[in-house]
Parts: sequence; structure tokens; C-alpha cells
Amino acid sequence: MRPPRRDGRRDRPPIRPDTDQSVRARVWQNQVVVQTFGTVFPDDLAQIELGLSTIGQWRALGLDLPNGARFEAVTDLSQQQTGANNYLQSLLLTVPLLAGLGALAAWFLSAQALKPLENLIGTAKRVAESGNLSERVVHGTGQGELERLSRTFNQMLERLAGFREREISFTRTAAHELRTPLTAMQAQLDAQANGWSSQDEALETARNQVERMTKLSEALLILAREGRTEMLEFDLGKMAFELAEKRGAAYIGSNHYVLNGNPVLLERALENLLENASKHAPNSQVTVQLETREHELRLSVTDSGKGMSATSLSRATEAFYRAPGTRAYGSGLGLAVVDSIAKAHGGQLLLEAAEPQGLRASLCLGLVQQ
Repeated sequence: MRPPRRDGRRDRPPIRPDTDQSVRARVWQNQVVVQTFGTVFPDDLAQIELGLSTIGQWRALGLDLPNGARFEAVTDLSQQQTGANNYLQSLLLTVPLLAGLGALAAWFLSAQALKPLENLIGTAKRVAESGNLSERVVHGTGQGELERLSRTFNQMLERLAGFREREISFTRTAAHELRTPLTAMQAQLDAQANGWSSQDEALETARNQVERMTKLSEALLILAREGRTEMLEFDLGKMAFELAEKRGAAYIGSNHYVLNGNPVLLERALENLLENASKHAPNSQVTVQLETREHELRLSVTDSGKGMSATSLSRATEAFYRAPGTRAYGSGLGLAVVDSIAKAHGGQLLLEAAEPQGLRASLCLGLVQQ
């Protein structure tokens, strides 16, 4: 028995060829086998070359020993090859099966996850092909971002449908309004050609109708801007004072107030408010006021006429709207244009009853600069 090592660990016993039945060894000397180890050495193996080599199913080792002897050892690789083949066959069977199951599971999960997206794509395709804006994406078929996308898409369709309805109504009414002065001019020209009216009368009618068409066209162009306008720095107080003085209206406020806005459009808005007051409240007292309220600029026109009903106040900014019983001449676009100009400046047109009577129309602007 070997003595223990100084570090306290025992050396592993040497591996002997006869302890492993899969290893077969022999010793040659003078071309004669003088000793064998393990099971019978394969008869089909001649003398083995020096070093490691593979001969058929055998892994061989040849070593030279002292006194001209040679040591040879072989081990059978067939069992290892069989095990490797079995393992390879198992892989060939299980890997495709697992891959197929994984692909099937992925397809099922992705189909469920992408179903809302397919629904959205289908709805968008139907809208693009048919132009039917009443189509909607079904809610509740998705989660998270897809659900939000579906709701946003439906909101977009609702807004587009509203735009289309307003466009159709606006175009129909605008065509009618443009046709009216053309018809009047045509009738007057026919009357003059038949001798029923003088040339001066025909020219006066044509001039009035052309002026009406010009104002109508300008109003339509302002409404078509949809809030797109160029902003410049100008003196709104001076403009309001001069217009009020020109129209014979009283003025309250500063004569100089520098604002960043569009002077042409704001002048048109104030003129429309003054014209509206003179048409619907003739011979009444009209006041123009420029004031600031809680960081908001208000340019107001107040009259002492009969005022408007609550229903008319809620619809007065609609294009071509005329209050019931209105006999005043006009296109019905004046207040709609003012409201569009106010929105282009980040504000709105506010209509309210004046005290003790009348109407107060305020151009409320969200951008104030002085």
C-alpha cells in the first residue's frame, strides 16, 4: 500500500488494461506476443503502428518499450458509434417534432394577437375602395396599443365623415348663393335687351351683383383657409378706432395696441361685425370696445337692437345660416367668417345678449402682445 501524500490526498490507482473489458492490449517482443491483457485481442489486426490510429471499428495505440518490446492496445468503438447513432436518430425525430409544435403554437398566438390588426387593415381597405366613411373598427378585439389605434382610427373616420357632410352642405349652399346674383344679372340684361329697362338700370344691377359676388367669394376664400394665415405685428387699436369712426360707432379702449396677427383678416372680421350690426339693428347705438380679460384680448361690437334668440345664438356662426324671420340682405357668411378668423388666431367668436337689450359680438383672441 502506498504511503499517503503530504497534502493528505491519496493518489488515484493506475488504470490497468485488464480492469476495463473494453480495452484489449498485448506486448510484442521479437515478433512474438509475450503477454495479453483484457479479452482476446482481435485476430484481424496485424502489428499496430506507433501512436494513435483508427482501424475500422477499433481505436489503436502503439508504444515502443525498452529492450525492443512494443505495447499495443485497442478499444472497440462500435458501442460508442451505436450510442451516437441512437442519439442522432433521437435528435432527428424530436427536433422536427418540437419545432413543429413550436411553430404551431407561435402561429396560434400570433393569429390571436394580430386579429385586431387584420380587422383594422380590412376596415381601412373597405373605406379606401368604397369611400364609405360609416365603416368602423370593432372595439374590444385587441389590447393595449392596438386597441388605442382602433379607437383613434374610428375617431379619424368620424371626423372625416363630418368634414364630408359639411363640405357637401357648404358646396351646395355656396353654389346656390353664387347662382343668385348671376340669375339677377341675367334677368336684368334680358330686360334691358327687350326694352323693359334702361341701360343705366342694367349697369347698376350688374354692379351691385358683382359687388355681392366679390364679397361672397372673399368670404368663401377666408373659410377655405381653415386657420392657415400669416401673422404680422400691427396696431390693432389704431385699426379698430379708425373703423369705428368711419362707421359712426362709439369706441372704447386704447387707440394703440400692438398685436401679432393678420391685419387684413382682422379688419375684415371687424367690418363684418359692424355690417351685421347695421343690417340687423338699424338706427341703434353701436359701440366698438377693445379690452383685455385674464390674458385674453376681446374686440367687441355691441348694438342696442332686438338681439337674437338662444337658438339663433347657438347657430349664428354656421355658414349660410339666417335667423328665422330675417329680411336683411346678405349671404349668411358674415359671422361664420369672423369665427373662422378668430380660430385662425387661436380664439373664438362669442355671441351673447347685451344689457338691457341687443347683441354683443366679441372677437376673443388667444394671442395677446402689447
